[in-house]
Amino acid sequence: MRKIISLVIIFLIFLSLFKVNLITSVKITDNLIFKKFYSEEEAINSVKLGGDKGGTDLFLNPLSNSSLINDTNIGFYLAPKGRIYTILLNPVPKSASGKFNPFEFKEIRFAMNFLAERKWFKDTLLRGYAKETFSPINEFDVDWTKVADIIESKLLKDDISFAENIINKTLTKLNIKKINGFWNYNNETIKIKIIFINNDEIRYAYALHISNVLKNLGFEIENVTLNSNEAKNMIYNTDPKELKWNLYIEEWIFAENLRYSEFKVAQFYASWYGFMPGWNFQNYWNYINSTIDNLTSKLLIGDYLNEEERDDILRKIIQMGIEESVRIFVVQRTEIYIYNKERIEGIINDYTNGFANKINFLNIKPKKNKDKPIVVAYLQKTEDSWNPIGGNLDPSNNFIFNLISDNPYLRNPYNSSIITWKVKTEVLNSSNKPIFNMDDKAIYWDSKEKKWKYVQEGKKVRSIIKYEIYYNKWHDESEMNLYDILYWFYFLWEWSNKDNEIDYKYNKYIELFYKPFINLIKGIKIVNDNTLIIYSNYYHFDKNELSYIFPILPTIPWQIILATEELFIEGKASWYKEEAKELKIEWLNLLNSTQSNWISIILFNFQNKNYVPDALYEGEITSISLEEVNKRYNNTIVFIKNYQHSIISNGPFKLEKFDENELKLFLNKEYNIPTIDFNKDIKEVKINILNIKLKKSLIKGERQEILINVTSDLYELNENYFKLFYIIQHNNGKIAFTSYANFNKGIFKIEFSTIDMEAGLWYVKLYYYTIFSSIPSIKNEYFVIIELNLNNTITRPPINGTLIETLPPFNSTPLNITTTTPTSLNTQPVIDYPTLVIIILMIAFIAVLILILRKKLL
Repeated sequence: MRKIISLVIIFLIFLSLFKVNLITSVKITDNLIFKKFYSEEEAINSVKLGGDKGGTDLFLNPLSNSSLINDTNIGFYLAPKGRIYTILLNPVPKSASGKFNPFEFKEIRFAMNFLAERKWFKDTLLRGYAKETFSPINEFDVDWTKVADIIESKLLKDDISFAENIINKTLTKLNIKKINGFWNYNNETIKIKIIFINNDEIRYAYALHISNVLKNLGFEIENVTLNSNEAKNMIYNTDPKELKWNLYIEEWIFAENLRYSEFKVAQFYASWYGFMPGWNFQNYWNYINSTIDNLTSKLLIGDYLNEEERDDILRKIIQMGIEESVRIFVVQRTEIYIYNKERIEGIINDYTNGFANKINFLNIKPKKNKDKPIVVAYLQKTEDSWNPIGGNLDPSNNFIFNLISDNPYLRNPYNSSIITWKVKTEVLNSSNKPIFNMDDKAIYWDSKEKKWKYVQEGKKVRSIIKYEIYYNKWHDESEMNLYDILYWFYFLWEWSNKDNEIDYKYNKYIELFYKPFINLIKGIKIVNDNTLIIYSNYYHFDKNELSYIFPILPTIPWQIILATEELFIEGKASWYKEEAKELKIEWLNLLNSTQSNWISIILFNFQNKNYVPDALYEGEITSISLEEVNKRYNNTIVFIKNYQHSIISNGPFKLEKFDENELKLFLNKEYNIPTIDFNKDIKEVKINILNIKLKKSLIKGERQEILINVTSDLYELNENYFKLFYIIQHNNGKIAFTSYANFNKGIFKIEFSTIDMEAGLWYVKLYYYTIFSSIPSIKNEYFVIIELNLNNTITRPPINGTLIETLPPFNSTPLNITTTTPTSLNTQPVIDYPTLVIIILMIAFIAVLILILRKKLL
């Protein structure tokens, strides 16, 4: 459960590389209705009907499979950077649990890479709408070119025989033997507990398939059947040494595209981040790899000299993460999103989140019956509570809150570039070492003395960034201002630091999720009411990364944060679900009318006492006026009375009406809309590799020349905008070259000598990238190197290869999930028969030619 909120926090504050010019104004639809459904089938049927006829206009969630589209009114978009499925293994050793656990051993965990049956998962369960993936970084990430050779060289393909050999050798060395076909330790069959998710058809079928694979290799399988919420609670809230589970199929939903991979590799591989077994809880057994932890920490804060050293750190993390194999990466889905094409227009589809992106809902409009509001169908799949600090865990709820709240920036849905929205930034200074002095008027919140203090003289920082903020009114008519920003920073500093054993303003979960970021900030200088300068110890070689790392813009006003603090201190509610369960109190929910009335009562009492929070007057800041404080209290009290909820934010839409199954959002007339034309500035650029010309066979020592003809549907080909990365790899996994192809007159060219390359089958793996899209065009080719021995005879190369995989055509054939018991065979596809015949004939022709030449020379 905690992983999703962390993803949301991290991804909403991260950034990308390129900026988009802002030119003309946006016309936003006046209101939106979100209808909650409890089955996918009902939601789809409502989209068929249309929002103007009592149904809905689009479905916010991706479809579970492609067979559900069978109506001419329904249109669809594909989002190729969808959910990622991983296998999480419990690596707890016998010394901690008292029980034998095969996944204690790194060799057996690594063998699971070859038992993952990725191709079966992709083709059978997802009908080809996915790509196989082997690490946190894949071809859709800008960092792929930095680590591709490491991942590709490991040949992490489906190979049950290879995995079986590793397992047999490992267990045999431990003097463990098979009895009646099952591995036996101390007269007990070795058992693997696998979690089956009974309300997730895909993960249930995959768990069943993997259990059959492992059973076939001699392990007894115990099926632990739970629903998704029960499974998350068992996995992420229990001590691994209890061995309640050995293997769990994870599903990761990303909130936003990332330009770089610092956060992603830390989240998936580092124990300190809290998502490796043990979850960084002090009283639990924790999986710890100190080298990975140190490297991910250095990567995250920018503790490196230059981009080359940064890339080297990243490569080491990926190498060790794959070798440790506590988490096995399986596939990334291509998601399918549907809408009623007769009813709405102007859809902008995000490559990661599909329709669930703010730009889409700022741009879509009714196509007919324009007086009718746009109606959106959604499913809530996760137990959730509406609060932006430790709630909003369900992707649908989180997105709806994102429409209600404001953002410092938006992200281009196709290439992840930054679109300046409500915060303009300027990097004044940055260095990989702390060499810059802080201004003596910079302040920080001292959680011990409970006041704002000037920073200590002589302290130096790595970066100095200026933020110019454009405020909106809060939905309760309060004017947003500098005090909201300061209170947000106070809250993070105060509640993430434990100053003594009885510190009542400390929360271990806020420390866990926010302290790594707030600790990087060393001081804040107030320039004027809407301009701040932040001094920090964060660094990134790409200066654009520095600007948006910190959550500068709060999504709820200071008086709501203040009231939630009081609810926690009084023992009524916690921001976090886990803590609420521990303390037997409520999980904070701003949509809950009872809790909202608690907030109203707290603010009413503060108003009567003329109470001013310390963070708004103590220390080196200009104190807020009592008049403004009481006006804030009153505005919120009136809002809660009128709307019976306390979701007060500052975004383009305001939540006015709601019940258990429906939320009605109305355009916030006070919202200051930045000037931009989404339809003109945001375009989907499609690229394609048209054809590849190369010599299919060469005698060792000859030069290979590869010509690649490419195309783009929007921009003139230019080496500044388009690049082609390539890998030349032998069938045995050895990589000869990785680099970028030369570009000349619309053609990419790769040229090299084969003198130092061994005989055999070689693959040419091509990745055609453009800065306008995060999705490359990928193609594979191959050639054969033939070597003459001393007798002038030909060494025949082995023939075994992987064919190019492409996305299948979209169709509506029903998905029938079946599970078969795999055989212990190498499941990699081989070269097709006609190609094999051609290669053999070419080899024979070359042999005859050489013999003729030899006779002439003699």
